[in-house]
Amino acid sequence: MVPRPMNSEKRSGRKGTGSLEFLSGALFKAVGPLSRFFIYVGSLFALVMAILVVVDILLRQFFNRPMAGIVELETFMVAVLCFVGLAHTQLQGGHVRIDLIADRIPLRVRRILDCIFPALGMFLFGLIACQYGIRVVESVKLREISDILVWPYWPFFLITAFGCGLVAIVFLGEFLRGLARVLGNTSRPVPVLLFILIFPAALIASPWFFRSLPVTFHPATVGGAAIGFMMLLMFLGFPVAFSMGLMGVLGTWYLVGTDTVMGVIRMGVYDAVATFLFCTVPFFVLMGILCSKSGIGQKLFEAAHKWFGQLPGGLAVGTVVACGFFAAVTGDTLSGAATMGSVSLPEMKKYRYQDALATGAIAAGGTLGVLIPPSLGFILYALITQESVGKLFIAGILPGVLLVLLFSLSIVIRCALDPTLGPRAPRASFVEKMTSLRHIWPILFLFVLVTFSKTFAYSSLPIFFSE
Repeated sequence: MVPRPMNSEKRSGRKGTGSLEFLSGALFKAVGPLSRFFIYVGSLFALVMAILVVVDILLRQFFNRPMAGIVELETFMVAVLCFVGLAHTQLQGGHVRIDLIADRIPLRVRRILDCIFPALGMFLFGLIACQYGIRVVESVKLREISDILVWPYWPFFLITAFGCGLVAIVFLGEFLRGLARVLGNTSRPVPVLLFILIFPAALIASPWFFRSLPVTFHPATVGGAAIGFMMLLMFLGFPVAFSMGLMGVLGTWYLVGTDTVMGVIRMGVYDAVATFLFCTVPFFVLMGILCSKSGIGQKLFEAAHKWFGQLPGGLAVGTVVACGFFAAVTGDTLSGAATMGSVSLPEMKKYRYQDALATGAIAAGGTLGVLIPPSLGFILYALITQESVGKLFIAGILPGVLLVLLFSLSIVIRCALDPTLGPRAPRASFVEKMTSLRHIWPILFLFVLVTFSKTFAYSSLPIFFSE
Protein backbone atom coordinates (compact mmCIF):
# COMPACT_ATOMS: atom_id res chain seq x y z
CA MET A 1 0.00 0.00 0.00
CA VAL A 2 1.39 3.42 -0.98
CA PRO A 3 1.38 5.88 1.93
CA ARG A 4 -0.78 8.96 1.50
CA PRO A 5 1.34 12.05 0.83
CA MET A 6 1.20 14.84 3.39
CA ASN A 7 -0.14 18.24 2.44
CA SER A 8 2.22 21.16 1.99
CA GLU A 9 1.41 22.64 5.43
CA LYS A 10 2.53 19.53 7.26
CA ARG A 11 5.62 19.13 5.11
CA SER A 12 6.77 22.65 5.82
CA GLY A 13 5.92 22.25 9.50
CA ARG A 14 7.97 19.05 9.82
CA LYS A 15 10.90 20.64 8.03
CA GLY A 16 10.81 23.58 10.40
CA THR A 17 10.50 21.34 13.42
CA GLY A 18 13.64 19.50 12.39
CA SER A 19 15.58 22.77 12.50
CA LEU A 20 14.10 23.59 15.90
CA GLU A 21 15.03 20.16 17.24
CA PHE A 22 18.56 20.61 15.91
CA LEU A 23 18.93 24.01 17.58
CA SER A 24 17.58 22.78 20.91
CA GLY A 25 19.85 19.74 20.78
CA ALA A 26 22.85 21.94 20.05
CA LEU A 27 22.02 24.14 23.03
CA PHE A 28 21.65 21.16 25.35
CA LYS A 29 24.94 19.67 24.12
CA ALA A 30 26.68 22.97 24.81
CA VAL A 31 25.12 23.61 28.20
CA GLY A 32 25.06 20.02 29.50
CA PRO A 33 28.82 19.45 30.04
CA LEU A 34 29.23 22.98 31.38
CA SER A 35 26.42 22.55 33.91
CA ARG A 36 27.81 19.16 35.02
CA PHE A 37 31.22 20.76 35.55
CA PHE A 38 29.69 23.41 37.78
CA ILE A 39 27.82 20.73 39.71
CA TYR A 40 31.20 19.20 40.54
CA VAL A 41 32.43 22.64 41.55
CA GLY A 42 29.36 23.12 43.74
CA SER A 43 29.85 19.69 45.35
CA LEU A 44 33.43 20.60 46.17
CA PHE A 45 32.24 23.87 47.69
CA ALA A 46 29.69 21.97 49.81
CA LEU A 47 32.41 19.65 51.12
CA VAL A 48 34.68 22.57 51.96
CA MET A 49 31.77 24.36 53.66
CA ALA A 50 31.08 21.35 55.87
CA ILE A 51 34.74 20.97 56.84
CA LEU A 52 35.12 24.66 57.64
CA VAL A 53 31.97 24.72 59.81
CA VAL A 54 33.12 21.69 61.82
CA VAL A 55 36.63 23.12 62.27
CA ASP A 56 35.26 26.51 63.31
CA ILE A 57 32.91 25.00 65.89
CA LEU A 58 35.70 22.91 67.39
CA LEU A 59 38.05 25.90 67.51
CA ARG A 60 35.38 28.04 69.17
CA GLN A 61 34.34 25.43 71.68
CA PHE A 62 37.68 24.02 72.80
CA PHE A 63 40.24 26.74 72.03
CA ASN A 64 38.15 29.92 71.99
CA ARG A 65 39.82 30.78 68.68
CA PRO A 66 37.17 31.25 65.99
CA MET A 67 38.12 31.37 62.35
CA ALA A 68 38.18 34.94 61.13
CA GLY A 69 35.60 35.69 58.45
CA ILE A 70 33.98 32.25 58.54
CA VAL A 71 30.47 33.70 58.27
CA GLU A 72 31.32 35.79 55.21
CA LEU A 73 33.17 32.90 53.60
CA GLU A 74 30.27 30.51 54.13
CA THR A 75 27.74 32.98 52.73
CA PHE A 76 29.89 33.48 49.64
CA MET A 77 30.16 29.73 49.14
CA VAL A 78 26.48 28.97 49.66
CA ALA A 79 25.59 31.61 47.06
CA VAL A 80 28.02 30.05 44.58
CA LEU A 81 26.64 26.58 45.38
CA CYS A 82 23.11 27.76 44.68
CA PHE A 83 23.63 29.61 41.41
CA VAL A 84 26.03 27.17 39.75
CA GLY A 85 23.57 24.32 40.31
CA LEU A 86 20.47 25.95 38.84
CA ALA A 87 21.07 24.98 35.21
CA HIS A 88 21.88 21.32 35.90
CA THR A 89 18.87 21.01 38.18
CA GLN A 90 16.63 22.38 35.43
CA LEU A 91 18.14 19.99 32.89
CA GLN A 92 17.39 17.09 35.23
CA GLY A 93 13.86 18.33 36.00
CA GLY A 94 14.80 18.60 39.66
CA HIS A 95 13.09 21.85 40.62
CA VAL A 96 10.09 21.34 42.89
CA ARG A 97 6.79 21.32 41.03
CA ILE A 98 3.20 20.35 41.80
CA ASP A 99 2.09 17.48 39.59
CA LEU A 100 -1.34 16.92 41.14
CA ILE A 101 -3.10 18.47 38.15
CA ALA A 102 -0.24 18.86 35.67
CA ASP A 103 0.06 15.13 35.00
CA ARG A 104 -3.67 14.91 34.23
CA ILE A 105 -3.69 17.69 31.64
CA PRO A 106 -4.41 16.49 28.08
CA LEU A 107 -1.29 15.89 26.01
CA ARG A 108 -2.01 18.64 23.48
CA VAL A 109 -2.45 21.24 26.23
CA ARG A 110 0.64 19.99 28.05
CA ARG A 111 2.72 20.44 24.90
CA ILE A 112 1.59 24.05 24.65
CA LEU A 113 2.44 24.59 28.33
CA ASP A 114 5.86 23.07 27.66
CA CYS A 115 6.45 26.04 25.35
CA ILE A 116 4.88 28.76 27.52
CA PHE A 117 6.65 27.85 30.75
CA PRO A 118 10.18 27.90 29.26
CA ALA A 119 9.37 31.28 27.68
CA LEU A 120 8.42 32.66 31.12
CA GLY A 121 11.50 31.09 32.71
CA MET A 122 13.70 32.48 29.96
CA PHE A 123 12.35 35.98 30.66
CA LEU A 124 12.77 35.67 34.44
CA PHE A 125 16.33 34.38 34.48
CA GLY A 126 17.42 36.44 31.49
CA LEU A 127 16.24 39.53 33.34
CA ILE A 128 18.12 38.52 36.51
CA ALA A 129 21.27 37.78 34.50
CA CYS A 130 21.13 41.18 32.81
CA GLN A 131 20.58 43.03 36.07
CA TYR A 132 23.48 41.26 37.75
CA GLY A 133 25.66 42.04 34.78
CA ILE A 134 24.84 45.68 35.51
CA ARG A 135 25.55 45.15 39.21
CA VAL A 136 28.97 43.69 38.39
CA VAL A 137 29.88 46.93 36.60
CA GLU A 138 28.49 49.04 39.46
CA SER A 139 30.33 46.98 42.06
CA VAL A 140 33.63 47.36 40.25
CA LYS A 141 33.15 51.12 39.97
CA LEU A 142 32.15 51.48 43.64
CA ARG A 143 34.86 49.02 44.78
CA GLU A 144 32.45 47.10 47.00
CA ILE A 145 34.26 44.82 49.44
CA SER A 146 33.20 42.61 52.34
CA ASP A 147 33.61 43.87 55.90
CA ILE A 148 35.91 41.20 57.35
CA LEU A 149 37.63 39.31 54.54
CA VAL A 150 37.87 42.49 52.44
CA TRP A 151 37.03 40.49 49.32
CA PRO A 152 35.46 42.23 46.32
CA TYR A 153 31.82 41.38 45.70
CA TRP A 154 31.85 41.59 41.92
CA PRO A 155 33.14 38.01 41.25
CA PHE A 156 30.18 36.59 43.16
CA PHE A 157 27.75 38.87 41.34
CA LEU A 158 29.35 37.66 38.11
CA ILE A 159 28.75 34.04 39.14
CA THR A 160 25.12 34.96 39.87
CA ALA A 161 24.73 36.49 36.42
CA PHE A 162 26.45 33.55 34.76
CA GLY A 163 24.38 30.93 36.60
CA CYS A 164 21.08 32.67 35.82
CA GLY A 165 22.14 33.20 32.21
CA LEU A 166 22.91 29.49 31.92
CA VAL A 167 19.40 28.66 33.17
CA ALA A 168 17.94 31.08 30.61
CA ILE A 169 19.81 29.19 27.86
CA VAL A 170 18.42 25.88 29.17
CA PHE A 171 14.92 27.38 29.03
CA LEU A 172 15.59 28.54 25.47
CA GLY A 173 16.49 24.97 24.50
CA GLU A 174 13.35 23.65 26.18
CA PHE A 175 11.26 26.29 24.40
CA LEU A 176 12.63 25.30 20.99
CA ARG A 177 12.15 21.61 21.73
CA GLY A 178 8.58 22.16 22.93
CA LEU A 179 7.83 24.32 19.91
CA ALA A 180 9.09 21.59 17.59
CA ARG A 181 6.84 19.02 19.25
CA VAL A 182 3.79 21.27 19.10
CA LEU A 183 4.25 22.26 15.46
CA GLY A 184 5.07 18.70 14.45
CA ASN A 185 1.81 17.37 15.91
CA THR A 186 -0.77 19.93 14.77
CA SER A 187 -2.51 20.53 11.49
CA ARG A 188 -2.96 24.26 12.24
CA PRO A 189 0.45 25.50 13.37
CA VAL A 190 -0.11 29.23 12.79
CA PRO A 191 -2.83 29.83 15.47
CA VAL A 192 -0.99 27.65 17.97
CA LEU A 193 2.29 29.45 17.29
CA LEU A 194 0.63 32.85 17.71
CA PHE A 195 -0.88 31.80 21.04
CA ILE A 196 2.44 30.43 22.29
CA LEU A 197 4.18 33.71 21.43
CA ILE A 198 1.44 36.16 22.41
CA PHE A 199 0.39 34.72 25.79
CA PRO A 200 3.80 34.91 27.53
CA ALA A 201 4.47 38.29 25.96
CA ALA A 202 1.10 39.60 27.17
CA LEU A 203 1.70 38.29 30.69
CA ILE A 204 5.18 39.81 30.84
CA ALA A 205 3.94 43.17 29.50
CA SER A 206 0.84 43.24 31.72
CA PRO A 207 2.37 45.53 34.41
CA TRP A 208 3.28 48.12 31.79
CA PHE A 209 -0.18 47.85 30.22
CA PHE A 210 -2.10 48.22 33.49
CA ARG A 211 0.12 51.09 34.62
CA SER A 212 -0.77 52.93 31.39
CA LEU A 213 -4.49 52.75 32.18
CA PRO A 214 -6.18 55.71 33.89
CA VAL A 215 -7.49 53.34 36.58
CA THR A 216 -5.25 52.55 39.57
CA PHE A 217 -5.71 49.23 41.33
CA HIS A 218 -5.37 48.86 45.08
CA PRO A 219 -2.18 47.05 46.19
CA ALA A 220 -4.29 44.39 47.92
CA THR A 221 -6.09 43.72 44.63
CA VAL A 222 -2.79 43.43 42.80
CA GLY A 223 -1.45 41.10 45.48
CA GLY A 224 -4.54 38.90 45.37
CA ALA A 225 -4.39 38.66 41.57
CA ALA A 226 -0.67 37.86 41.66
CA ILE A 227 -1.18 35.14 44.27
CA GLY A 228 -4.05 33.65 42.27
CA PHE A 229 -2.06 33.58 39.06
CA MET A 230 0.95 32.21 40.93
CA MET A 231 -1.15 29.31 42.22
CA LEU A 232 -2.46 28.70 38.71
CA LEU A 233 1.08 28.47 37.31
CA MET A 234 2.11 26.14 40.14
CA PHE A 235 -0.77 23.73 39.64
CA LEU A 236 -0.25 23.72 35.88
CA GLY A 237 3.29 22.47 36.47
CA PHE A 238 5.58 25.52 36.47
CA PRO A 239 8.22 25.06 39.23
CA VAL A 240 7.12 26.54 42.54
CA ALA A 241 10.12 28.83 43.02
CA PHE A 242 9.92 30.17 39.48
CA SER A 243 6.17 30.84 39.81
CA MET A 244 6.77 32.84 42.98
CA GLY A 245 9.70 34.72 41.46
CA LEU A 246 7.90 35.60 38.23
CA MET A 247 4.74 36.89 39.87
CA GLY A 248 6.79 38.73 42.48
CA VAL A 249 8.64 40.55 39.71
CA LEU A 250 5.50 41.37 37.74
CA GLY A 251 3.53 42.46 40.82
CA THR A 252 6.35 44.66 42.08
CA TRP A 253 6.80 46.09 38.61
CA TYR A 254 3.19 47.27 38.57
CA LEU A 255 3.27 48.67 42.10
CA VAL A 256 6.58 50.57 42.07
CA GLY A 257 7.61 50.98 38.44
CA THR A 258 10.39 49.73 36.20
CA ASP A 259 13.41 51.45 37.78
CA THR A 260 12.54 50.33 41.29
CA VAL A 261 11.80 46.72 40.39
CA MET A 262 15.08 46.45 38.49
CA GLY A 263 16.88 47.78 41.55
CA VAL A 264 15.07 45.26 43.75
CA ILE A 265 16.19 42.44 41.45
CA ARG A 266 19.79 43.66 41.45
CA MET A 267 19.88 43.88 45.23
CA GLY A 268 17.55 41.10 46.29
CA VAL A 269 18.35 37.89 44.41
CA TYR A 270 21.93 37.41 45.61
CA ASP A 271 21.30 38.83 49.09
CA ALA A 272 18.35 36.47 49.63
CA VAL A 273 20.57 33.44 49.01
CA ALA A 274 23.82 34.61 50.64
CA THR A 275 22.65 33.94 54.20
CA PHE A 276 24.64 32.02 56.78
CA LEU A 277 21.79 29.81 58.00
CA PHE A 278 21.20 28.56 54.46
CA CYS A 279 24.51 26.72 54.82
CA THR A 280 22.60 24.07 56.76
CA VAL A 281 20.40 23.21 53.77
CA PRO A 282 22.98 21.22 51.72
CA PHE A 283 24.23 19.52 54.89
CA PHE A 284 20.79 18.22 55.86
CA VAL A 285 20.08 17.12 52.30
CA LEU A 286 23.42 15.30 52.17
CA MET A 287 22.74 13.53 55.47
CA GLY A 288 19.31 12.45 54.26
CA ILE A 289 20.79 11.04 51.05
CA LEU A 290 23.50 9.17 52.95
CA CYS A 291 20.97 7.67 55.34
CA SER A 292 18.61 6.64 52.55
CA LYS A 293 21.39 5.07 50.44
CA SER A 294 23.24 3.32 53.28
CA GLY A 295 20.45 0.91 54.27
CA ILE A 296 19.86 2.50 57.68
CA GLY A 297 16.22 3.05 56.83
CA GLN A 298 15.68 -0.61 56.04
CA LYS A 299 17.24 -1.72 59.34
CA LEU A 300 15.17 0.83 61.18
CA PHE A 301 11.95 -0.43 59.62
CA GLU A 302 12.88 -4.04 60.35
CA ALA A 303 13.34 -3.18 64.03
CA ALA A 304 10.02 -1.32 64.13
CA HIS A 305 8.42 -4.29 62.35
CA LYS A 306 9.60 -6.67 65.09
CA TRP A 307 8.35 -4.44 67.90
CA PHE A 308 5.02 -3.22 66.51
CA GLY A 309 4.08 -5.66 63.75
CA GLN A 310 1.76 -7.75 65.97
CA LEU A 311 -0.50 -4.75 66.63
CA PRO A 312 -3.54 -4.03 64.43
CA GLY A 313 -2.00 -2.17 61.49
CA GLY A 314 1.38 -2.86 63.07
CA LEU A 315 3.41 -2.41 59.90
CA ALA A 316 1.89 1.03 59.37
CA VAL A 317 2.65 1.87 63.01
CA GLY A 318 6.20 0.65 62.50
CA THR A 319 6.49 2.86 59.42
CA VAL A 320 5.43 5.95 61.39
CA VAL A 321 7.82 5.15 64.24
CA ALA A 322 10.68 4.50 61.83
CA CYS A 323 9.96 7.80 60.08
CA GLY A 324 10.13 9.54 63.46
CA PHE A 325 13.58 8.11 64.19
CA PHE A 326 14.69 8.87 60.65
CA ALA A 327 13.52 12.47 61.03
CA ALA A 328 15.61 12.78 64.19
CA VAL A 329 18.82 12.52 62.18
CA THR A 330 18.05 13.89 58.72
CA GLY A 331 15.98 17.02 59.34
CA ASP A 332 13.96 16.92 56.11
CA THR A 333 10.80 15.23 54.87
CA LEU A 334 11.69 13.98 51.41
CA SER A 335 14.42 11.54 52.40
CA GLY A 336 12.30 9.92 55.12
CA ALA A 337 9.25 9.51 52.92
CA ALA A 338 11.32 8.22 49.98
CA THR A 339 13.26 5.73 52.10
CA MET A 340 10.28 4.35 53.99
CA GLY A 341 8.24 4.27 50.82
CA SER A 342 10.76 1.98 49.15
CA VAL A 343 11.20 -0.20 52.23
CA SER A 344 7.84 -0.44 53.99
CA LEU A 345 5.39 -0.21 51.10
CA PRO A 346 6.34 -3.60 49.56
CA GLU A 347 6.15 -5.18 53.02
CA MET A 348 2.68 -3.77 53.67
CA LYS A 349 1.52 -4.95 50.25
CA LYS A 350 2.85 -8.38 51.11
CA TYR A 351 0.52 -8.52 54.12
CA ARG A 352 -2.35 -7.12 52.02
CA TYR A 353 -2.65 -3.71 53.62
CA GLN A 354 -5.06 -1.42 51.85
CA ASP A 355 -3.28 1.12 49.66
CA ALA A 356 -4.94 4.07 51.39
CA LEU A 357 -3.53 3.08 54.79
CA ALA A 358 -0.10 2.09 53.47
CA THR A 359 0.52 5.25 51.48
CA GLY A 360 -1.15 7.42 54.12
CA ALA A 361 1.17 6.11 56.84
CA ILE A 362 4.22 6.86 54.69
CA ALA A 363 2.98 10.35 53.80
CA ALA A 364 2.08 11.17 57.42
CA GLY A 365 5.37 9.79 58.71
CA GLY A 366 7.30 11.82 56.17
CA THR A 367 5.92 15.07 57.59
CA LEU A 368 7.60 14.38 60.93
CA GLY A 369 10.87 15.69 59.53
CA VAL A 370 9.46 19.22 59.69
CA LEU A 371 8.70 18.97 63.41
CA ILE A 372 11.19 16.62 65.06
CA PRO A 373 14.58 18.29 65.56
CA PRO A 374 16.95 18.75 63.86
CA SER A 375 14.47 20.30 61.45
CA LEU A 376 15.42 22.18 58.33
CA GLY A 377 12.00 23.83 58.41
CA PHE A 378 12.68 25.27 61.85
CA ILE A 379 15.97 26.72 60.67
CA LEU A 380 14.36 28.46 57.71
CA TYR A 381 11.49 29.65 59.92
CA ALA A 382 13.98 31.06 62.43
CA LEU A 383 15.79 32.84 59.62
CA ILE A 384 12.60 34.52 58.42
CA THR A 385 11.16 35.40 61.84
CA GLN A 386 14.48 36.07 63.65
CA GLU A 387 13.61 33.52 66.34
CA SER A 388 16.01 31.29 68.26
CA VAL A 389 16.80 28.05 66.41
CA GLY A 390 17.68 26.29 69.65
CA LYS A 391 14.37 27.18 71.28
CA LEU A 392 12.45 26.12 68.20
CA PHE A 393 14.22 22.76 68.21
CA ILE A 394 13.41 22.24 71.89
CA ALA A 395 9.81 23.27 71.29
CA GLY A 396 9.49 20.66 68.52
CA ILE A 397 10.50 17.62 70.57
CA LEU A 398 7.30 17.05 72.56
CA PRO A 399 4.89 17.84 69.68
CA GLY A 400 6.92 15.53 67.43
CA VAL A 401 6.73 12.62 69.87
CA LEU A 402 3.06 13.34 70.50
CA LEU A 403 2.36 13.34 66.78
CA VAL A 404 4.04 9.93 66.39
CA LEU A 405 1.88 8.55 69.21
CA LEU A 406 -1.32 10.04 67.80
CA PHE A 407 -0.60 8.73 64.28
CA SER A 408 0.08 5.29 65.72
CA LEU A 409 -3.01 5.34 67.95
CA SER A 410 -5.19 6.39 65.02
CA ILE A 411 -3.85 3.51 62.91
CA VAL A 412 -4.38 0.95 65.71
CA ILE A 413 -7.95 2.09 66.39
CA ARG A 414 -8.95 2.09 62.73
CA CYS A 415 -7.41 -1.32 62.06
CA ALA A 416 -8.97 -2.76 65.22
CA LEU A 417 -12.39 -1.66 63.98
CA ASP A 418 -11.71 -2.84 60.41
CA PRO A 419 -9.01 -5.56 60.34
CA THR A 420 -9.03 -5.59 56.53
CA LEU A 421 -7.29 -2.19 56.53
CA GLY A 422 -4.11 -3.59 58.06
CA PRO A 423 -3.83 -7.18 59.29
CA ARG A 424 -1.50 -8.11 62.13
CA ALA A 425 1.95 -9.42 61.26
CA PRO A 426 3.34 -12.55 62.93
CA ARG A 427 4.43 -11.96 66.53
CA ALA A 428 8.19 -11.72 67.06
CA SER A 429 9.86 -13.25 70.08
CA PHE A 430 11.57 -11.15 72.74
CA VAL A 431 14.97 -12.34 71.52
CA GLU A 432 14.16 -11.27 67.97
CA LYS A 433 13.05 -7.85 69.20
CA MET A 434 16.23 -7.29 71.17
CA THR A 435 18.36 -8.58 68.32
CA SER A 436 16.78 -6.11 65.92
CA LEU A 437 17.95 -3.21 68.07
CA ARG A 438 21.61 -3.93 67.45
CA HIS A 439 21.13 -2.97 63.80
CA ILE A 440 19.95 0.57 64.57
CA TRP A 441 22.99 1.78 66.53
CA PRO A 442 24.01 4.06 63.61
CA ILE A 443 20.72 5.93 64.08
CA LEU A 444 21.37 6.38 67.80
CA PHE A 445 24.96 7.42 67.12
CA LEU A 446 23.86 9.98 64.53
CA PHE A 447 21.15 11.29 66.84
CA VAL A 448 23.65 11.84 69.68
CA LEU A 449 26.21 13.32 67.28
CA VAL A 450 23.71 15.73 65.74
CA THR A 451 22.36 16.72 69.16
CA PHE A 452 25.80 17.49 70.57
CA SER A 453 26.88 19.30 67.42
CA LYS A 454 23.76 21.45 67.69
CA THR A 455 24.65 22.27 71.29
CA PHE A 456 28.18 23.29 70.30
CA ALA A 457 26.88 25.35 67.40
CA TYR A 458 24.38 27.24 69.56
CA SER A 459 26.92 28.01 72.26
CA SER A 460 29.56 28.97 69.68
CA LEU A 461 27.44 31.16 67.43
CA PRO A 462 25.12 33.10 69.76
CA ILE A 463 24.65 35.93 67.29
CA PHE A 464 22.80 33.59 64.95
CA PHE A 465 21.08 31.24 67.34
CA SER A 466 20.07 33.33 70.32
CA GLU A 467 17.16 35.66 70.62
